[in-house]
Amino acid sequence: YVALIDVQEENDLLRREVARLNQELVAGREEQAELERLRALLRLEVPQGWSVVGARVLASRIGPNASLETLLLARGYLDGAAPGTAVASREGVVGRVYKAGPGTSMVLLLSDVGSRVAVVAGGGAGRHMELRFVNQNAPLEEGELLLTSGLDAAYPKGIPVARVLSVKASPSPTLEVMAEPLVHFGALEEVLLYERP
Repeated sequence: YVALIDVQEENDLLRREVARLNQELVAGREEQAELERLRALLRLEVPQGWSVVGARVLASRIGPNASLETLLLARGYLDGAAPGTAVASREGVVGRVYKAGPGTSMVLLLSDVGSRVAVVAGGGAGRHMELRFVNQNAPLEEGELLLTSGLDAAYPKGIPVARVLSVKASPSPTLEVMAEPLVHFGALEEVLLYERP
C-alpha cells in the first residue's frame, strides 16, 4: 500500500512537470515564430531617403461591424507614427496612419473602402479590391503583382500591394480590374512605419 501511495505522488509530480514543460514548449514556439517574423522584417530593403521604425500591433477592427478597417499600433506621433505615415509588413502594404496620439496610432487598412494607393504593375488572402482609372490599353494580366508607384509620395516605390485577379473591358475608357491584397490583415503582429524623406 505504501508503494502505491509513493507511485501516486510520483505520478502527480510527473503530471505537473509535463504540464509545466508543455507551457514552456508553447511559449518557446511563440518566441520562435516572433523571431522569424522580426527577422523577415529586418531583411526588407529600405528605399533610399526613407527611414523605418517597427511597431507592434495592439488590436484590430476588421469585418462587417467595423465602421473603418483599422489596426491600433503601439507607436504614436512621438515615435514616428504621424498621420499619413505609410505602414507595411513583410508581405506588402498594410495601409496608412489615420490618427495618432502620443503613444499609439490608428492605421487605415488597405482593405478599407476609403483607402487609396497609387500602383504600377510589377511582373509576374484577403478581401478583393477594385482598381480604378486603369486605361483600356494598360498591359495588365491576371496574376500580375501590383507595386506601389511612389508617384503619390505617400509610399516608397516598389512595395508589393496586391495580385491581379481579373481584368475586363468596360464601356468606359477604363478597365475593370479586381485584385487581392497580399497581406493577411487579421494575422499581423508587427509592422514597419515608413517615414518620408
